[in-house]
Amino acid sequence: MDALIVVDMQVGLLSGEPKHDLRGVIERINRLAAKVRERSGMVIFIQHCGGKGDDFEPETPGWALFPELHTAGHQWLNRETPGHRRYDPALVQALGSPTLQVYEAVDRAIGQVIEQLPGDATVLLTCLGGIRVTHGGAYLLHDLLDRLGVCVPPGRADRVEPWSNLPAPLRNVLRRCRAAWNARRQIDSPPGLYFDWSKTRAFALPWAYDGYLRINQRGREPGGIVAKGAEREQLLAEIERAVRALRVAGTDEPAATAVVRAQEKFPGSASCELPDLMVLWNNARPLDAVESGQAGRIENRDPAGRSKHAPVGGMFAYGPLIAAGPAVRGVRDFDIAPTVLSLLGLEAPRDLDGHAVRELIASGPSLARTAHAERNDLIARERATAVSQ
Repeated sequence: MDALIVVDMQVGLLSGEPKHDLRGVIERINRLAAKVRERSGMVIFIQHCGGKGDDFEPETPGWALFPELHTAGHQWLNRETPGHRRYDPALVQALGSPTLQVYEAVDRAIGQVIEQLPGDATVLLTCLGGIRVTHGGAYLLHDLLDRLGVCVPPGRADRVEPWSNLPAPLRNVLRRCRAAWNARRQIDSPPGLYFDWSKTRAFALPWAYDGYLRINQRGREPGGIVAKGAEREQLLAEIERAVRALRVAGTDEPAATAVVRAQEKFPGSASCELPDLMVLWNNARPLDAVESGQAGRIENRDPAGRSKHAPVGGMFAYGPLIAAGPAVRGVRDFDIAPTVLSLLGLEAPRDLDGHAVRELIASGPSLARTAHAERNDLIARERATAVSQ
């Protein structure tokens, strides 16, 4: 697995003397991180923790990672939400809403780009999702499986550190970082993949928000013990019943809003790589603990420091190719490509998911023909340029 470790890229760097090409460094980190994620690698951010009054003092604005590194909404939204257990009134008094400030800055930058376009340009601006408040739940599924005896921790002798194959100098740095974090943390570490695989029938995957589970299936997992077919089905049904029986502690509200068999919900050639089960926890209200007659009370050990992605985004469009009218509902992310092709007067390939949002596109064949003609003219110019060169 590829791994990228980003160290000390924090807001506190803006203090003191100007830093050489800081904007360029951030852009290069983003490009490299994107390549690592495309290869199913891991991007790890390490934050420096300074002392009292230091530019990098924990839980202060300077300690935060740069918002340009896709952290603003994750880092601040829960902290500026009244009633959340991570609400920070001192932060709000000092900075107002950092999340709103970042969104406004992005909005201004987009406006500056649009102002440079010709008046007859068609603009299609898409935002595939948002950020929403979350009350956490990263540990709940792991703790439930532990209560049910479905996952079994190893003896200390069986445990192998995940960085054991890294170069010695890097191992020493990571150990020092871990020691510093352990001295400051207020909760237990999240569950890792440390199990007695000869006894573990299912295990929760480490994740920041909801619950994701894999069956330790024979022939699929390296130490699999559960047979495919009836045994796997029986175990999944047992876990589903236990999850659905959980309630938000002290209420009759279900602790989970959905329990999804991911490989059945999202079939395809790569579906075997997905979790066997997804548990979406009830984040409509503070989630201090869950309970059931079978599992008893399970405390929510997740500090809920990070807000999470919201599945609802937006699309904003105007220009001569866009139809006037009310807002269009129900547009999906994979409808964007067919819509762009239709605006250009091109047919979408038959195997392309989604469909063009017809309500968004101005009616009349002349517009499509004009767009197609303009594209053909552009291709002709590109070909002419290529020939001339």
